[in-house]
This record gives sequence, structure tokens and C-alpha cells, in this order.
Amino acid sequence: QTQQEKQVKKEVQLEDENGVKTLTIKTTSDGNVTTEVYTGAEADAKIAEFEQVKSGTTKTMFIGDDGKQHLKVETKIVTREEIDNEADDK
Repeated sequence: QTQQEKQVKKEVQLEDENGVKTLTIKTTSDGNVTTEVYTGAEADAKIAEFEQVKSGTTKTMFIGDDGKQHLKVETKIVTREEIDNEADDK
């Protein structure tokens, strides 16, 4: 049995322009980067999900170069998977 440790990093950027929220989530997992963008009600729902996850989360509010308020959320999730490498008996 082998244990593997996997680190997932999420960077979240929230913009509120004229009352319309745009949420951009950049996820880095094992060197692979994916980007998701949510607007309006979808953004609100995703923000609510982040509020439920407290442990391992760092939130930083800052004003960007564009003069807009940004929220950076870093969540570290460590999962352990046990991989069973049994030889097939034939």
C-alpha cells in the first residue's frame, strides 16, 4: 500500500462592478492549473461554499492596481489516498 499526498491551491478573485459580482477561481493541483469564472448568482453560491470551509483557508482583502477591491483566498487541502497494488493471481 502506498500513501500519496496531494496539495491543492486555490486562488480566488472577487470583483464587484456596478453590483455585478465576478468570481474567478484558479486551482493548482499537481502542477495542473484550471480557471473557473462565475458571475451573479453563481458567484454568490460559490462564495457561500467558501464560507463553510474554515480550516486551512487564508483570506486576504486588497486593492488591486485597477483600483478595485479584491479578495484572495488560499485553501490548502491535503488528501491521502491509499493505493492497493495487489498482483492479480491468475
